[in-house]
Amino acid sequence: MMRVLCLTHAWPTAEKDVAGIFVQRQVASLRELGVTVDVRVAGGAGGSRWPGLVACLREEVTRRSYDLLHAQYGGRTALAAVLVGGPPVIVSYCGSDLNGLGTGTPRERAHAGAGVLCSQFAALHARGLIVKSEGLANRLWRAWDRKRCHIIPNGIDLELFRPMGRRQARARLGWELDGAVVLVSGQSDGPVKRLDLAEAAVAQARNRVPGLSLRLLRGVPPREVPLHLNAADLVLLTSQHEGSPNIVKEALACNVPVVSVDVGDVKRWISGTPHCWLCDREPASLAEGIVRALSGGGRSEGRAVVAPLALPGVAARVLDVYEEALSVRRTERLFARR
Repeated sequence: MMRVLCLTHAWPTAEKDVAGIFVQRQVASLRELGVTVDVRVAGGAGGSRWPGLVACLREEVTRRSYDLLHAQYGGRTALAAVLVGGPPVIVSYCGSDLNGLGTGTPRERAHAGAGVLCSQFAALHARGLIVKSEGLANRLWRAWDRKRCHIIPNGIDLELFRPMGRRQARARLGWELDGAVVLVSGQSDGPVKRLDLAEAAVAQARNRVPGLSLRLLRGVPPREVPLHLNAADLVLLTSQHEGSPNIVKEALACNVPVVSVDVGDVKRWISGTPHCWLCDREPASLAEGIVRALSGGGRSEGRAVVAPLALPGVAARVLDVYEEALSVRRTERLFARR
């Protein structure tokens, strides 16, 4: 039986049950495939603090004889994983760990830039690399790393994210039953999400769609997110950069239309999908996309588009990466004995 230690700095807690929910879901899916996965949370509330983390990990890896160490996120998390030594390391990059920050304070940009350096160093020493989109793969500095990485977006829980009646969802949430609603993910307060651009776009669209309102998806328990998605008329994404935004794929799984800038792998999922629009990064273009999506009056039929991202299938692809890494290690050991 394969034994894996998952190292992550984002894991749901009682106080913050949204952070790292996709990591938790992937771990659960891998366990269902028979993989023994232990989780170590690094940094933050409830996690192991960075000073001394590498030494603690070395002791744990030796004591429990792990086959693999999987760093979920680049940056310091991935750096700690490759400094442990011992079992092969898999690194999953998610977005800002390779993109850095194009906006924000000088201190925030410097901190993000240091994280990118850690990510690139980790790529040199990791046995396997996973990225969420082709765009992220292209952020890797070495051509060899770009060639050998695996593009595996986060899986979607299609049992949880499923279509339901809009009025029914609004009634359960206590929303007004009438009037169009644009939903924007507000889980992060950082400048990357460009909430200012979303507000400007909705303000312009409101001139043509009276009563149009914008709601932020913020502080919502994970199991209630599908209810909010289904209650909305469309989901709007205006981020400066992304890896593979979960909100887009989750909205499509609920057949909710998406209006977005061309960021991450969004184009892959919404191009040609009914009532979804890819727009320029400016208010007038986004407002036009909102109006067009609303004028169609229908749902997106996006569930069929994201069907390949069902959790079991994605976990199987991650398991393939594990097995490939272990196969390479066995081959290296064989040649070392000769």
